[in-house]
Amino acid sequence: MLSGAGLGWWDWDMQTGRVTRSQGWADITGYTLEEAQKPSLWNEIVHPEDRPKVDQSIDDNIQGRIPLVENECRVRSKSGEYIWVFSRGRIVERDAEGNPSRMSGTILDITERKQVERALEASETKLRSILDNVNIGVALISPGMEILELNQQMREWFP
Repeated sequence: MLSGAGLGWWDWDMQTGRVTRSQGWADITGYTLEEAQKPSLWNEIVHPEDRPKVDQSIDDNIQGRIPLVENECRVRSKSGEYIWVFSRGRIVERDAEGNPSRMSGTILDITERKQVERALEASETKLRSILDNVNIGVALISPGMEILELNQQMREWFP
């Protein structure tokens, strides 16, 4: 059902430490379904630069400061390459004392979207550099004649 949407799911029994992950989760990360069941795998594959943010959001959810854990982060696939994923989850069960006992969620591969975003950012940076370094004034104007953007030369002429 979720795999049709490109999603994988995971379920963490916080009392036993057992983690169950779906075939979709395994497919996204490139691990076998058996390998995907290793409880420490997530901690091992999250990019070191993304770990603090990911860990903080999990802690914030456990402590009740946020209702959902939502992270866009890089994870190392079985091939060794990093892919971008969107992981979303939350506490779904608490014990008799109100302590979290189970967390569940989904994972989605967003690598392609991140690549498009990076390309767009690079294009925008390149355009900005060109506009700010030409020796003529350039103004971008909407069809309604609203000034949308002035390059540096134009801003100097019309402060």
